Amino acid sequence: MNPCGNRSRVPGTVTGMLCMSLLLASPCILHAQGIPSIFHRHRFNQVQGQDYSQGRAWKTRVDLGLAMGFYHFDPHYTNAAQGLTGFTFGAREEVPVMRTASLMFGLDYESLGASLNSYFFAKGYSFLYIPAEEIYNHNLSIGSFHIPLEFRFPLTSEAQKRSLYGLVGLDYRLFIYTNAMVTNSSNGAFVFEGQNNLSCKYPLFTNQGCPMVELALGYQRNFPGHQNSFFVEFNYRYGLSPVIYTGNNMGSNNIQFTMNTLTIRVGLKI
Repeated sequence: MNPCGNRSRVPGTVTGMLCMSLLLASPCILHAQGIPSIFHRHRFNQVQGQDYSQGRAWKTRVDLGLAMGFYHFDPHYTNAAQGLTGFTFGAREEVPVMRTASLMFGLDYESLGASLNSYFFAKGYSFLYIPAEEIYNHNLSIGSFHIPLEFRFPLTSEAQKRSLYGLVGLDYRLFIYTNAMVTNSSNGAFVFEGQNNLSCKYPLFTNQGCPMVELALGYQRNFPGHQNSFFVEFNYRYGLSPVIYTGNNMGSNNIQFTMNTLTIRVGLKI
């Protein structure tokens, strides 16, 4: 065994220990001299994700406006069909999500109407569709609840006094009141009046309920410092199910039609 070999390892060992001591002591030396240390004192601290919606409170929106129905009736069984202007009002909760967007949910009431000429068959009569007999005017009054779930996103910065926003969503329409008034269009004589004559061809949960999709464009006047605003909104809803009108409680008319709506609303976000 060569004794010089053992002596040659000693300086290397001592040097390694000195280097390790300097590495361990360097944060303390740098800190004592006021020099920022490059080592993290707590390497395993969890990094918290930033909540971009922080500072934006839940808001309540209330609105009212005009409602217009867009109908398509089968021309083989109807003529002179037209929609009647109605009204709408409602309320929503606006919940901040992501950086500037929001989720909204709430409840609307919508009152609409339609007028058309068609056939009418009394109970016990045969169904003969003779064009000359298409002389009965049907006046429909329709009241419905709408339960929307909407995603709202800004199109321009809401830090400005005036801004634009868009909206997409799903809506559940529930007919809660319908009234059909039938008169003879040739002499104005009363023929029939009845309620609950509308149902959905593809119902959801109930025969009077069906889904819709909606798109909206809004203008907003913002009040800086309060996150409140005044808005005007154009909202279009497209019905995913045709509607069935069965007059006289026995399907004597059995008219299917599509029913979409456009509403123009004004409201406050508070």
